[in-house]
This record gives sequence, C-alpha cells and structure tokens, in this order.
Amino acid sequence: MKKIKIRTKMMLWYTLLTSILLITFIPILYNSISNTFYSDAKSILRSTMSTAATGIEFENNIVSWDENIILSDSRPTFVLNMNNQLIYSNSSINQLMEVSYKDDTIRTVESGGQKWLVMDETISKEGLEVAQVKVFISLNSVEKMLNRVKLIILFSVPAYFLITIIGGLFIAKKALQPINQITKTAKIIGRGDLSSRIAGVESHDEVGELSETFNEMLDKLEESFDKEKRFASDASHELRTPVAIIMAYSEALLAELGTEKNSEDLEKSLLVIHKESERMNSIISQLLMLSRGFEGKYKLVKEEIDISAVIENVIEQLEDMAEHEKIQLMYKTDTPIFIKADQSLITHMMLNFVENAIKYGVNGGHVWVDTVKREDELIIIIEDDGIGIAPEHLNHIFERFYRADQSRDRSGTGLGLSLVKWIVGEHGGNIEVSSQPGKGTTFEVHLKSN
Repeated sequence: MKKIKIRTKMMLWYTLLTSILLITFIPILYNSISNTFYSDAKSILRSTMSTAATGIEFENNIVSWDENIILSDSRPTFVLNMNNQLIYSNSSINQLMEVSYKDDTIRTVESGGQKWLVMDETISKEGLEVAQVKVFISLNSVEKMLNRVKLIILFSVPAYFLITIIGGLFIAKKALQPINQITKTAKIIGRGDLSSRIAGVESHDEVGELSETFNEMLDKLEESFDKEKRFASDASHELRTPVAIIMAYSEALLAELGTEKNSEDLEKSLLVIHKESERMNSIISQLLMLSRGFEGKYKLVKEEIDISAVIENVIEQLEDMAEHEKIQLMYKTDTPIFIKADQSLITHMMLNFVENAIKYGVNGGHVWVDTVKREDELIIIIEDDGIGIAPEHLNHIFERFYRADQSRDRSGTGLGLSLVKWIVGEHGGNIEVSSQPGKGTTFEVHLKSN
C-alpha cells in the first residue's frame, strides 16, 4: 500500500474538518439570516398595527378613521367595524380582504401569487370592541434576499473548498519543508556525529519549536555522552592507581622473598597494599550501588527511623577522626525525630557529609549538625567553618569523581557526593549548598517527614 505523505494527510483532514464545519454552520447561518429578516418584518407589522390603532376614533357609538393618520401603501391595512363594514383601506388589492381573520396572530399566507405576512388584531375603545384591523406586508423582498443568500452560499462553498485544498497543500508543504533538514541532521547524528545541529530552520511555528527542542536534546545528549566518557576515564584512572600501587608493592615483596627483610618495611608494604585494596573495594562498591540505583535495581527498605539517633551514631563513629584533625563536632538533641527512610542509606549519607566536613575543615574548626522539623519536611543542616568551595565548583561537586582541587589527598573515592545526591533523590528530597572560600560550607538536606 502506497504511503500517504504528511502534507496530504494534513490537507485531507483539514478539508474534512472544514466540510463538517460548513455543513453544521451554513444551516445555522441561513436560519439566523432568515429569522432576522422575518423578525424585522414582524416588527414593522407591529409598528403599523400600533399606528392603525391610534387612527381609529369612537364617538357616540360610531367608529370612524382619523384622516390625519396616513399609513404606507406598501403595507396594506384594512380597518373594519364590528359590523364588518370597511372604514379604512390603503390598498386596492381586494383579494387580501378575503384572507380569514385570526385575532392577535402573525402568520404567513399566500394571496395573489405571492407570500404575505399578516397580523390581525381587535381594537377596543372605552371597554368595547369597536374594530378589527388587518395589516399585511409583502415577503417578496425577504424571499429575494434569502434567494440571494442561497446563491452566494452555492457559489462560495465550492470556491472555498478549492482555496482550502490548494492553500492547505501549499501551507503544509511550506510548513513541513524544514523536516527535510531535520531528517538530514538525524542521519548524520545516526552515524555517530553528536556535534551536528539543525541549522537554517527559521520557522516560528511548531516545526521551528521542534528543531529547537531537538537541538536542546542533542546538547543534553552530547553532554551526557561526554560525562559518561569522562566517568569511564576517571573510573579507570581511579582504579588504575590503587592497582598499580598494589602491583608495585607485591612485586617488590615477591622479589625479596628468601632475603632478609626488615619486618617494619614488610609491615609498611602490607599496610599500603591493604589500604589501597580497601580504597579500590570502596570505589567498586560505590560504583555498583550507583549503577544499580540509576538502573532502578536498588530496592530501598524504608522503615520508621529516629534521625537523631542516626546522626548521634555517625558523630560517635567519626569522633576519633575529628579529634585527629582537631575539629569539634557539634550536635545535641533530646527529642527523637522519626522519618520513613532506608536506615543504611541515610547513615551512609550522613557519614559522607560529616566526613567531608571534617576532611576539609581547619585546625581548631567546627562542624555543626542540626535538624529542623516542619509540618511535612525535615531539614538536616551540616555546616563547617573550613576551607569552603569556590563558586565555579559548586555546580559540579555532585558529579562522579569530581574534585574541586585535584591536588588534594586521595583518601576519598570521588563518589561520595554523587552517592549522597542519589540517596536524597530516592527519598524524594533535595540538597541545597552554599559556600564561601575560607569561611566554610553549608549543606541543607530537605526530606519529607511523616
């Protein structure tokens, strides 16, 4: 089956919808015009009837016509007394007199080969019915106008359809012309060139919006691929270093087998191997956790936990490290604060935050941990007066293997804050960070409370 082009489909749909609209709208329009014409004619009838009523005089039980009242002969009017005697007429069309009388009604009748709108009314004076008035208005002009409207519709609708079809095809072709450029760019990208962008599309309609969105998607996609490449490079670098150290010390130990080796040097070498093995194991474990998390394979075990107890436990674990770095840890609370969360992940998060605050603190510095409970939110604040983070690095600190200062020690894995961001996101929260170089850093973790 031959495929129908989009512009043809658009034209067909547009024509179909236009046909439905016209089929629905034209009868409504015609009836509206017709009702307007007839309504105007009825208004003229009522006005003439009102004028005729003022021309009827009744004195001494005699009904007469006021000669000062003159009615237009284009609206035949007949006034008869109650004895059916004609007392006034402004028309010579006598056959109209034969039209039957129906009191207080407006109706359409045929007489003399044409249509008339007629109104009958009984006039009362001094509480007595004294006369009957019959007013006519020809519908010839109305019929002519309605016939003219029909002709206009008859000739304009086909012309409109023709213009619609030709115009629809032209507009659709012009509107979809940029799609060719998008298709060419997509083919180039399909060959692996993510730097290509859709250019030359100056349309300000949906197609132009599509090209802009497509370019934005390509920017993000290229950025994502660059991050993945950088991540792969950083991961291999981070793992290669401990592996190289382990291999170097292992080879040195193997080379000295059977020789007299100072036990202190041997112990030192084994400690280095053990330390680097632990670091490599930590990197691999965190990479695995992040990978499983991003793939949606990590299942959180949420339960009611006391966040105060978790923080106190973390601070207790890091007291020796803080004391060694001459950092004072500040946290105190007597009130349990319960939230529904994965305890192991929340503990891991707090360990990362507090450990980083200690690691990048200054001698004699402080690390403050505080919690603020609101109606539906828990805020955990970790603040230090350490070296701080430069503004240009703040937007990157949550990237994997990112270090604001590459010359710093290698004791960390470079994955801590990336893991923290994932943990907070899995709990439906967010992190806010502010910092001033030389004055310290503040992290605020916003979590949903019970």
